[in-house]
Amino acid sequence: KYHFLSPLVINRDKPEELSFGIKDIETNRILTKVEEVKKEIYFDTANPFNGTLVSRYLVSKIGFPMQEFFIWGEEVEFMRRAMKHGFKVVTIPKAKFFAPGKKFEERRVFNFFILWADSPLRSYCLIRNTAYIYRKYRRKELIRYFYRAFLAFLTGKLTFQEYRFYLSAFFDGLLGIW
Repeated sequence: KYHFLSPLVINRDKPEELSFGIKDIETNRILTKVEEVKKEIYFDTANPFNGTLVSRYLVSKIGFPMQEFFIWGEEVEFMRRAMKHGFKVVTIPKAKFFAPGKKFEERRVFNFFILWADSPLRSYCLIRNTAYIYRKYRRKELIRYFYRAFLAFLTGKLTFQEYRFYLSAFFDGLLGIW
């Protein structure tokens, strides 16, 4: 029935929390706690490549994950590509996968977060790959992603050097420079 099935991804160090959260599209909320997960199936949301099952048919239609993404975001790009081609992405909470928690920090700026990874390489890949994904699949978000970093810099959540780093990675993603 579905070609892209994901389990509920639970933080192995804090089993009451989800490792990354899932979106409930009906309430437009990101669920972060296991106790908040009430439905038997969640559509158009997943934490791909954490125990995810994809059909051979899906791969034959959209291809493999982009190797250029290297370590961050290849699963999100693959999921977005599947959705763009009309495949339903689902999370099945009865299926559980235990994974480490987030490998990034969330720097709060007003009512949003800037994500910064636990190493320069991961930060670069996170920013570059996110910019690429937004350019390709979520154009409206691209401008917001750019301005969030600018606001983070203005409010002191990013240093000047971090902001320069961000801009370099952002424009590499925008231009598809790997």
